[in-house]
Amino acid sequence: MTKKKLTVYVLWDTGAHDMIEAHLEQPLDAIDSNQLAMLQRVFDSVCASSGVAKNTPQAEGLAATLMHLFQQGTTEEQRLAAMLSEIDFI
Repeated sequence: MTKKKLTVYVLWDTGAHDMIEAHLEQPLDAIDSNQLAMLQRVFDSVCASSGVAKNTPQAEGLAATLMHLFQQGTTEEQRLAAMLSEIDFI
């Protein structure tokens, strides 16, 4: 299996304080508190390991990508973290 490198292009920053909730395509109550806590852990962990400050366009891109991956069916914490860790910031 060939490893693919994900690239995120950040076009804007919404200025949202809670970037995870800002990128939900479904209502917040459709995601249970355990799932939301897991998504926040992944986001926090990848920001810390990548040296990305949380209120930056790069963090906004991470949050958007994380939510997209989750809502497309990738729901395992370690898999999400691994996929986000492969992102090159442009």
